[in-house]
Amino acid sequence: MIADQARMDPYAVALKAVINPDSVVLDIGAATGIHALLACKFGARKVFAVEGSEAIHLARDLARENGFEDRIQFFQDLSTNITLPEPADVIVSDLRGVLPPFDNHIPSIIDARTRHLGPDGRLIPKSDTLWAALVSAPFLYKELLKPWDSPYGLKMKAAKEITLNGWSADNTDLLTSRNLLVEPQIWFELDYSAVKSPHLDRVDIRYRAESPSFFSNVQPKGVRSNDCRSGTHGSIRCCSEGCD
Repeated sequence: MIADQARMDPYAVALKAVINPDSVVLDIGAATGIHALLACKFGARKVFAVEGSEAIHLARDLARENGFEDRIQFFQDLSTNITLPEPADVIVSDLRGVLPPFDNHIPSIIDARTRHLGPDGRLIPKSDTLWAALVSAPFLYKELLKPWDSPYGLKMKAAKEITLNGWSADNTDLLTSRNLLVEPQIWFELDYSAVKSPHLDRVDIRYRAESPSFFSNVQPKGVRSNDCRSGTHGSIRCCSEGCD
């Protein structure tokens, strides 16, 4: 993450804005400890850094290198398994993965907010907004299906359907506004101070797009020609004549 300045800069600004000399900070998914180190740099009294992987050893080395080893307490574990010696004034995390609903991100935040955050504590990030749009990207389509294109003469239709109805971050950085078929719309707004379940409420996003070449290549699971039904995620309705 440290190499992703577009993500790091807002975290640094947010941490600097809420930390004072009395602050206790919990860094969940600390990895190499960049958020914990910044919390110390901005004056936090105590920092708890929680990381389940071996990256925590590098985080300890970096804490010593920067002179913060006396203020950072490390836990090689999951935040859901530990009990802090004192509540945190600030909880910072970046557990999103591909998308905020990914894996155990939301359950971990709910648990941390309930058990580790003190009164009037702050969460970073406070919220996330998920946007959705239809795109035309034949090059990504071909890359996704390439492994299932009749390898060794075997039929792979079922695997293709799963692939086309899943999510992937591979090569999505190659997409630009020119790939958009419609204006992006808000899919979901997550307020981490209030969210109670990892299961997001169903949201129907309605689009109308005209691009015969696009719809000749994409057909969600269970959708026949001239037939509109909900796709796998139940959020976008598509058919051969468009989406609504």
